[in-house]
Amino acid sequence: WSLVAAASEAAALAMLNGPHGREVKALLIPDWKRECGATLLASVRAGRPDMPVIVLADEGQLHLAVDAMRAGASDFLIK
Repeated sequence: WSLVAAASEAAALAMLNGPHGREVKALLIPDWKRECGATLLASVRAGRPDMPVIVLADEGQLHLAVDAMRAGASDFLIK
């Protein structure tokens, strides 16, 4: 695996929808934000419904991991 990073949600979507987007095999969201996380995940799922999406959550922020899973994340990891 090789890692490709995006500076923002918009940059991540542009990358996934770009000419090399199909080479991306999984999405790791390092900080789930309630205000935009579900929108980002819905956008990813619209174009890549089978892409694994893993969300990182701080130990004291398990409620955010639950939100992410309800929004359609594949799994979460505790930082």
